Amino acid sequence: RKQVEDTQEAESTINKSDHCTRENPITDWDNTRIINTEQQRERDRHMETWSQNHEQG
Repeated sequence: RKQVEDTQEAESTINKSDHCTRENPITDWDNTRIINTEQQRERDRHMETWSQNHEQG
């Protein structure tokens, strides 16, 4: 089982490497922005809980 997991991990690494070789993605660090923070996730959880409770009456 461990050998299978190691093989799968190696294949995943190879596939990621192949993607980088083919696509050559470049990250524009000067224009990046944070799109999700822990504070936003917490707010989203509260809103989801509120809407579920509101629907149930």
